[in-house]
Amino acid sequence: MLQDCNHNTWGAECKQACGDCRDNITCNAVVGVCDVGCDPGVYVTLDKPMCNQACPNGLHGYNCTQTCQVGICYGSDLCDKKTGACLEGCLFAGYQEPSCTLECCNGTYGLGCAYKCGACADGTPCNKSTGLCPGECDPGFVGDMCTEKDGALAPASIALLVIGILFLVAGILGVLFALWVYKK
Repeated sequence: MLQDCNHNTWGAECKQACGDCRDNITCNAVVGVCDVGCDPGVYVTLDKPMCNQACPNGLHGYNCTQTCQVGICYGSDLCDKKTGACLEGCLFAGYQEPSCTLECCNGTYGLGCAYKCGACADGTPCNKSTGLCPGECDPGFVGDMCTEKDGALAPASIALLVIGILFLVAGILGVLFALWVYKK
């Protein structure tokens, strides 16, 4: 007599574990095969049709039909058997993890796009590998990466500061004069 098995089990008394069936759908309760196919990262063979064979090194995806990208992953050309992601990060700066095939978004740079760009002029993106600004910096910033505050005051700023100090002194003198007149 055939009994219903709980999710992801099959066979007599439901003691056998299902393989990695696609979309977490349970396997056939009688023979254990995945009627809907396998999840990424595993495959079936004629002698082992249970979706429990890991993709061979260098392959990934559904039925292990996709090849890992060569020369982009740090440490080796092996990739995650399900997603194809680089296991130890990107080999080159300027690319987003985990796939290491997409350039950093504007405003970020470096290995794994882990750093923020400086204040490049007019919002120009920095070099995605090095972080260097391709031209000038926004006003108030200096350096190759436009991350250092410009410590020098512009002549106009100095003039405004002097005028402000003069008004402050004149105001204080005016108050002192008013107090002197009031006491007389």
